[in-house]
Amino acid sequence: MPKGICKLCLRYEELRRSHFVPRALYENLRAPGYEPVQLTSKVVRPTSRQTADYLLCNDCEQLLSKNGERWVLPRLAKYNASFPLYDLLTEKPPVFDDGHLAVYATAGNPDVDRESLINFAIGLFWKASVHPWSGERQEARIDLGDVGGNLRQFLLGQAALAENVALVLILIPPPVSLIATTDPIRGSNPEFANYHSYLPGLFMNLCVGADVRERMKGTCIVSNPHGPVTVQDVTPDIRAMLHSVGAGAYKTKKLVETQAEIIVKQLHKEPQS
Repeated sequence: MPKGICKLCLRYEELRRSHFVPRALYENLRAPGYEPVQLTSKVVRPTSRQTADYLLCNDCEQLLSKNGERWVLPRLAKYNASFPLYDLLTEKPPVFDDGHLAVYATAGNPDVDRESLINFAIGLFWKASVHPWSGERQEARIDLGDVGGNLRQFLLGQAALAENVALVLILIPPPVSLIATTDPIRGSNPEFANYHSYLPGLFMNLCVGADVRERMKGTCIVSNPHGPVTVQDVTPDIRAMLHSVGAGAYKTKKLVETQAEIIVKQLHKEPQS
């Protein structure tokens, strides 16, 4: 393993080959018999290639796993329609429900690990802010400015999240049709900086601004004492986001052939009795 400066602890150590999206998630993204689909602004293709690079030392890899990834990943939505995180969250009645969206508390629900959810989401946004994760670019995926340093200290357990940071998590009710991931990208909110990322069934929104916690006080899982998580079908919004990212991307021959094969299988699928 090569040696270098670990981006999290800043020590000179042997570096592990770190995965941008944790390796354990890739099997969730694979339709039975098919490779996961990778979408970038340049190409859309089926591939088993995993986005990884030498970024963290072993201790920091294990820290991110222990504090978030290990609990969250097995509970995301899967192709078989199971969504353990949704099931655990909705065992308790919602604290708010208007028929369009419902808000559930993680506080007081012993089956939901609020801290792991927060650490997992913060870790993903932080990793996107410190490395390009691609040979085709030099700059990091997103620019968090001064907030990036605070997120690093938070992940190390050295500081609380800054007052100008809010985190909103949304679960899509099952069955989840969109089994995919999106890289963190800058959102379009005109009033404060916001960054989006999606994993199967889980939409994450990191908000940064002077009074952002006051604006997001009803849904911020960090600052609201209920630790709220929203349940709402935002699938159309995520599909629109994916479309905008890949609108000009080249679609490989393998992708077109795979899509056609899946459509044929669906057309010939025997109806369930």
